[in-house]
Amino acid sequence: MSLLQLYSTVGVSDVAWLVALFVLLYGLVYAGERRGLVLPPGPTPLPLIGNLLNLMGADPHIRMTQMARKFGDVYQVWIGTEKVVVINDIDLAKEALVKNGDDFAGRAPLPTTDLLSNSGMGIAFADYGRGWRTHKKLTHSSLKMFGNGMQQLESRVSEEADWLCSHLSASAGRPLDPYMGLNVVIGNIISRLCLGKRYDPEDPEFKTIVHYNEGLVDTVGKDGLIDVFPLLAKLPNATVRKMKECLDLRNKVLSKNIEEHRATYKDGKIRDLIDTLLKAQAEAVMASGHRALRHLSDDHILITVNDVFGGGMETATTTLRWILLFLVHYPEVQDRIQREMHEVLCANDPVRLCDRERLPYLEATIREVLRMRPVAPLAIPHKTIRDTSVGDFDVPQGTRVMFNLWAIHHDERHWTDPAKFNPGK
Repeated sequence: MSLLQLYSTVGVSDVAWLVALFVLLYGLVYAGERRGLVLPPGPTPLPLIGNLLNLMGADPHIRMTQMARKFGDVYQVWIGTEKVVVINDIDLAKEALVKNGDDFAGRAPLPTTDLLSNSGMGIAFADYGRGWRTHKKLTHSSLKMFGNGMQQLESRVSEEADWLCSHLSASAGRPLDPYMGLNVVIGNIISRLCLGKRYDPEDPEFKTIVHYNEGLVDTVGKDGLIDVFPLLAKLPNATVRKMKECLDLRNKVLSKNIEEHRATYKDGKIRDLIDTLLKAQAEAVMASGHRALRHLSDDHILITVNDVFGGGMETATTTLRWILLFLVHYPEVQDRIQREMHEVLCANDPVRLCDRERLPYLEATIREVLRMRPVAPLAIPHKTIRDTSVGDFDVPQGTRVMFNLWAIHHDERHWTDPAKFNPGK
């Protein structure tokens, strides 16, 4: 049937019904808000794709920063058919995350992060609730970030720093990509905390960890269309296939370590994060039976260990790479840091955490790098767990919320010449 014949079979009333249906669906998706709410402003969305065209032309955090100049510090965009509130101001971010932290404590489910977290387990991508609180408390207890635990961590960091210095010295005068050396250092610091072991750089298991971490970083969030249109994740897709291959490797490595810990665990002697979680699992089963496994199953333990190991390894390594890059391009900053250390520290003394107050320029340099190049410019999306508000606007329950760290870190109201790297300002 030709297009003309098809058109001739469709009456005016049919066209009117189709238009009416389209308008109804558009209204249900994009204008179906409750009356009486004061909602943030934002660009007008298009059917199905929302405001994706508004976000094209630059990295999303850059476009969202530009949009804030037009719509204000709080505005809303539609990513596909999902409404997202974007916060671009430090005071409003504090209001949401500190003053009203519980209201914004949820996590927005996405196909890629659901795969990574086994449908919301662990702490990084888990929704707010009992399971998340349990694993956060246990993880914080295990890491012992205060008191004697911090001293132990500092000792391990110093040991790995010595190894890195030797590794760099061995390549003096020759081109060197520091990526693998930094991976070894950061990976071993976190491995000692999570797995209770230190890897040799050539260890096959360590190489597998680096491989699957790189694969997950390359895939999570890379194919944005999967998270915008979740149905695409169910179709043949190279990104999802690669992600699942990396997750299989991850699960094999971490399951092996969990079983080794279970076989060698001695009651009362906690060696690392896995022991902490296994102890909590055993105690919960003794108290409540297998109902306790609702939040402390082996899968939950695996995902929490991965959140600490994988997340910590990637963010710290990336930050150190940025620091090295800025120091290479700003040798005067290098010189000033070196002078400060020579004036404050005795010869050959390592830098200790207690030296932070005595090394203000070194501290300022680290913070300036984190300001200039935040590891996650848009952070991990949150979700409101109840009706709430931020600034002058209402934010209904279930709304996805993004905090634009890039905009906050480059806000001219708070930073002088924010695009310029200047630790001394």
